Amino acid sequence: MWKNLKSNKSLQPKRGQTAKTNSRPAKPDCRNCGACCVGPEDFGIHADLLDEDIDRLTLHYRRTHVVHSHQWYSRRFDRTMYTDRPALASKPHADGFACVAFTGRVGGPCRCKIYERRPDICRNFEPGSPECLGARKDAKIS
Repeated sequence: MWKNLKSNKSLQPKRGQTAKTNSRPAKPDCRNCGACCVGPEDFGIHADLLDEDIDRLTLHYRRTHVVHSHQWYSRRFDRTMYTDRPALASKPHADGFACVAFTGRVGGPCRCKIYERRPDICRNFEPGSPECLGARKDAKIS
């Protein structure tokens, strides 16, 4: 059986042709990206949280890294912004401002310190989606 598969000439490209490949690019590897975890502007918050997201977090994270209401100045919109929704805080990072759970470097080895407990907004962020590709472009990751 294997002999027949190896010698099946119909599966091989003809002279001058190339083998067909999957036209969709491979999904980015999140462990060497981090673009969605870091932004250029400090909003003081990074990811909005639902009640079930907060319930998943450890008591330490709830006490130290969840912001329940926040006011900040947005250079992008040139005005003061306010939210009363709970969110994960942000922190200064070499590449801008990052989620408090982000560790590593953008475009290199990185990880989420709360990956198993991460919020739904992060769980639903699809690698290779337009939002992902936009964040990668903004972070200058090809």
